[in-house]
Amino acid sequence: MDGVVSLLDSQHCEVIDCLRDEFKTLDVCIAACPHISYQVAKKYDVSALRQVMAQLSQDFSSFQVLTSGLGVFTGERPILHIPVVRNRSLTDFQQRIWEALIPISSETSNYYHPDTWMPHITLVYENLALPQLPELVRCLGDRCFNWTITLDNLSLLCDGGIEQWQLGYREES
Repeated sequence: MDGVVSLLDSQHCEVIDCLRDEFKTLDVCIAACPHISYQVAKKYDVSALRQVMAQLSQDFSSFQVLTSGLGVFTGERPILHIPVVRNRSLTDFQQRIWEALIPISSETSNYYHPDTWMPHITLVYENLALPQLPELVRCLGDRCFNWTITLDNLSLLCDGGIEQWQLGYREES
């Protein structure tokens, strides 16, 4: 699966990198490339995607979002995350991305549909076992995850790596 996301700034990536070092003995997957996802699909028409991403990045300027506390997506494979507070700028941005990419994507994840999307920053995923969850929450419970983050990029995460476009950037003609 590929994803259209905004990567976090270096300050907030560093916090998550420290968690990776701290919890390496627990054998859990800490997000390697911290981000907020807007759409995930099995496949994109990559040449069309690049054009759409370049246009979207010109149409939007950087903006700020707030995070608050810890959250858990429950189920067979729980995910520990930092919830991102939805605001008008973030909602409009995600909806515009969704609408622009639907025609050039296949097998999109409905978790990211604008009506059901819950913005978040994944911390721990994949091999997180239910018995580990209380220990992780206890260890993280006294930390402050009330952050203000400036989102200044639109990025594609895929098997081939990362491609990034800066928001508000206008190419010289």
